[in-house]
Amino acid sequence: MGAKPLSQDTKNAILTMYRNGTRVVDIAKQLSMPQSTISTVIRRSYSSNTKAATRGKGRPEKVNERHLRRLGRLISGNRRTPLKTIYAQFKQETGLNLCKRTLDRYCRKLRFTRAPCSKKQFLNEKNRIARLRWRKPRRHWSVENQWSRIIFSDESMIRIGDNYRVYVWKKNGEGYRPDLYGDTKTSPNSRFQVMVWGCISYNGIGTLEILDANITARSYIECLEKNLWPVLAKEFPQGGAIFQDDGAPAHTAGIVKSWKLENNINTLPWPAYSPDLNIIENIWFIIKMRLQKEVLKITSRDDLVIKIKQIWASLTPAYIKSLYQSLPKRIRQCQVLKGHRTKY
Repeated sequence: MGAKPLSQDTKNAILTMYRNGTRVVDIAKQLSMPQSTISTVIRRSYSSNTKAATRGKGRPEKVNERHLRRLGRLISGNRRTPLKTIYAQFKQETGLNLCKRTLDRYCRKLRFTRAPCSKKQFLNEKNRIARLRWRKPRRHWSVENQWSRIIFSDESMIRIGDNYRVYVWKKNGEGYRPDLYGDTKTSPNSRFQVMVWGCISYNGIGTLEILDANITARSYIECLEKNLWPVLAKEFPQGGAIFQDDGAPAHTAGIVKSWKLENNINTLPWPAYSPDLNIIENIWFIIKMRLQKEVLKITSRDDLVIKIKQIWASLTPAYIKSLYQSLPKRIRQCQVLKGHRTKY
């Protein structure tokens, strides 16, 4: 049990004796209390009196609540407006002469910060409905019984070069608003770039293939014949695997569909514009982030290919399984956001 709190009468008696010149040690002896208790009562009393005496001092702020509301409307009107433009508009409309640093501080007070514009595409109503319909029959899938049978695959263009970022005003936890993301300009003069195809299963990474920049239906079939069969033979010798690929033209061509039927490849239907539901996208992100630390060491396309394969091989089965474990959460979040982009 904690110590019994002191009554207000006891506190007043301690303060009265102290103001009359009685020492702390003598007060403790007279009241049969520890000296630390007496000192705490005195210290807290003087601390509260000091705060009360100093409250309200100083020059009043120039910016009032009305000015803050106006600043919020200026930012919300166009999230891509730079601080320099907002500063000029705010000064013209309010007549306040603030420095840009002070104005930025008030923007943060409104919980607006400058952040890079996300490259995620905006989903229209048709795409959102398709995503919701796709998730409905899979909302009760478990990782052990259903998702572990899926082989996820995808292509990705990996570039080494400079990217131009577009910055927007964003609040913490605001999510994916249509005006917070969209196409951003990418430098066409990347030093090196490689198109890769890869697949993963529940037990770990599958195969990784270096592709030509322009993949066609026939080259996609050649890629699957070379790289999909080893994964099926190793991970699903008894069958039961389901292959996932997105709706890219090379994936949905007639000859590709015929090849899958002839070879008894069961496929998972996939909604358009849904990279956030494909866990292999997290692997592409990991590869690209780790490559940024090796930029100065990559002097040729061959160096880039070697680094990509090294990073791919370093991915552990535990990490891959953690991605599979996130699939039920992705499905639930898709429903909560009514088909909009999830955080993944």
